[in-house]
Amino acid sequence: MHAVPSLVSFCFSVWFEPFLKRGQHMSFSTALAAALRHKGLREADIVGGDISSSYISRLLSGQLREPTWPKACEIVDRLGMSLEEFRSLSESD
Repeated sequence: MHAVPSLVSFCFSVWFEPFLKRGQHMSFSTALAAALRHKGLREADIVGGDISSSYISRLLSGQLREPTWPKACEIVDRLGMSLEEFRSLSESD
């Protein structure tokens, strides 16, 4: 039986993978780390609402592969970025 990809995996592939170089794959945690560097923010700067410091830490350390879609959107909002800006980081890194 084949595993059904998660909604986040599907959305990531639709929103972010077209911007990656062929053969290159950027995880959400890699994109998040790049966004934090780009914006000059710390993990603590995007904590609040449904996003805890331990959740961000688990994402960045790879303990959590990918956030749920609502949390991914909240994280991008807390970064002060649009989804377009978030995914464009993969072009420059």
